[in-house]
Amino acid sequence: MRIYRCPQCRFSQMSEDELWECPKCRSPLLVKVINMEKIQTLVSTYFTFTDYTVEDSVIIFKIEPFLHDFETIKNAFEEKGYYSFLRKKKDQHYLILVEKVPQGPPNIMWNIVLFVATIASTLFAGYWLSMGPVMKGYMDNIWVGSVSFSAAIMFILGIHELGHKYASHRNGVDATWPYFIPMPLFIIGTMGAVIKSRSPMPNNNSMIQLGAAGPLCGFLAAIPLYILGIKLSYVVPATPAAGEGVIYFGQSILTEFLAEKVIQVPQGYDIFLHPLAIAAWAALLVTSVNLIPVGQLDGGHIARAILGERWHRIVSYGLIGGMAVLGFPWYNPFFIWEGWLFWAFILYFLIMRAGSGGSMNELEPISTGSRMLALVALIVFILTVIPIPLFIAQ
Repeated sequence: MRIYRCPQCRFSQMSEDELWECPKCRSPLLVKVINMEKIQTLVSTYFTFTDYTVEDSVIIFKIEPFLHDFETIKNAFEEKGYYSFLRKKKDQHYLILVEKVPQGPPNIMWNIVLFVATIASTLFAGYWLSMGPVMKGYMDNIWVGSVSFSAAIMFILGIHELGHKYASHRNGVDATWPYFIPMPLFIIGTMGAVIKSRSPMPNNNSMIQLGAAGPLCGFLAAIPLYILGIKLSYVVPATPAAGEGVIYFGQSILTEFLAEKVIQVPQGYDIFLHPLAIAAWAALLVTSVNLIPVGQLDGGHIARAILGERWHRIVSYGLIGGMAVLGFPWYNPFFIWEGWLFWAFILYFLIMRAGSGGSMNELEPISTGSRMLALVALIVFILTVIPIPLFIAQ
């Protein structure tokens, strides 16, 4: 048996036949010969198996229920160069072996370049968002608003990703440092940040912890900055006629509650948000989007662990369809905001297409602590979701 791998497009396939070039990109293939007898011997050490099949680049064994500790099993197969995944479909247990692909050390320079670029793009966004307060005489120095916006949003996003990084380290998952995503022409100057897992999550408990850690850390970091930003904001007369073309920021349950507690707004007045408040508002919006239980979003990881593969996929497609309906503006009684159609497109083509492979051991029961953590994440999602995030006064 041979494993064929393309170094160009990362195609891989396990086959007894000889392959000379990649069927996708026609590049020469790398070949590795594997000894199935040795693999079967290793599998029989821990499991009783009745049959096995080879599909693409994975080996799937039908196994009987087992008593061995999974950590021991996982380590044994990783020493031989394989990740081991346990699955159950109907009443049948499966062991799935996937070859560990050698990975070089991540290039930290990309993290640094993207970090600096995102600082620049958020400074630009903060500068643009500060022009209104300066022109109206609410703020003296435009750079104070620009820097406070950039520093706040970079801090909150950084805390969010470091939450993922810590949870990854705690659960034995190899993860990169954050990749910030600059977006110079976007209203907040960034599309957030991501970290890349370079190894699978061990079990469903770790999947919930990794999914929840980032949003909860970012949520806790954003609240005090939002309160400070509201304190620095300006109470101004509400003048609808003069407000044409002005961007209004929608409110979640949390932001509306905090604003009411922090600042008194007389009837006929509005809050003109300080750039710091906008940064924290945007970070809380990012938190709610990340907690949508779809695909490989943070909420998607939590949902996959709780619901399993089939129901997670059903819920994901149902939510994407619902978002598309809410965002379709023509002849639609359910329409509320065009942006949801954009997010439905993004989630389907960029998030769902990547899939969610699940954890290595999906047979391990979910602990009470992990279920409570998932419940907290759900509560945070409800508190931070904004049905109409942005609208322009007409």
